[in-house]
Amino acid sequence: MPALVFPFYFISEKIGVGRSAKVARLHRIMDEHKVPVKVPGTAANIRRQVASEWESGIRAVTVPPGGLGGARRAPKCVFLKGDQMAREAAGNETYYSNVIIHEFGHACNIFGAGAHPLDGSAMEKAKTVNAMKSHLYAYNKRHATVISSTLALLSALAALLVLSAGCGGRVANVPCGGIKETVDGCHGCDAPSQLSRSAERALGSAVVASLVANDRRTGNLTDGVSDPLALRYFEAIPSDLYPTAAGDAPVVGGVGALDSVAKENPRRPVYLATFHVLGYAGHDRVLVRVEVVNHAWLGDRFYDEKSDAAYCVQRVGGQLKLHVLAPVFLISD
Repeated sequence: MPALVFPFYFISEKIGVGRSAKVARLHRIMDEHKVPVKVPGTAANIRRQVASEWESGIRAVTVPPGGLGGARRAPKCVFLKGDQMAREAAGNETYYSNVIIHEFGHACNIFGAGAHPLDGSAMEKAKTVNAMKSHLYAYNKRHATVISSTLALLSALAALLVLSAGCGGRVANVPCGGIKETVDGCHGCDAPSQLSRSAERALGSAVVASLVANDRRTGNLTDGVSDPLALRYFEAIPSDLYPTAAGDAPVVGGVGALDSVAKENPRRPVYLATFHVLGYAGHDRVLVRVEVVNHAWLGDRFYDEKSDAAYCVQRVGGQLKLHVLAPVFLISD
């Protein structure tokens, strides 16, 4: 299946006698698309899940690609209940558009915990028929980031988003004119490091500080733009790459350090972005894994929605280029 093909199947849920016969049609299509038994990157048995959900009252079932892995295979498909949707829509185009928008999000790895927030966004679950007809719904910022990242990798773009905002000026004596998207492949990200230990630390510190400054301005990682009330905290591993003295961005030691903050601000998003500097390549690249946790307190438990992504950040003159090695992954059992 070509990476950017998203098959949508409108199927009559009334055809077939018995549950097995009705579900068998969906499984045959999944076989044609070489969908594995389990969603890559999780323990979810997608065939069992499709069978179960097709028998429920929901309007559609989506098979997400999951973790793409080294082979970059991306089997995915969407099954929509044609009879139910035709009855509910009664010819209303906005209804159909909202269903497609919602399921497209699932097809871009918005799946499992955190997939259906009660925020009035496109991914909110089980809207009424009248709500589906009233107007088009948009993705929230966090889901939009997941989708953009997945599409960027699938289309062989080497960028998460157009990150054109300034990254905070000079950091660790390294001039930085912003974090820029790049449309070429990441050639050289697996090359051995040609930097001394001190040069690696200087470059790593500059990259981490720039990523933090960029997120504080744009909220691309932590949804700080669409939700200005969100509290955002940052840390680096190794920790000396982003010391407290680096600026006014709060630095903590793990998500547990945010328990009291979250409980003092119930239901308010409390994000921790952790930048794991994994290594260096060539003379200008840093390999970074970014983990983001929303540690919001829900009154009886912590939300702890998690996502992670991997990047090769390249310094080119006065700019940083963000090459996506693994897209933002918001998917769980």
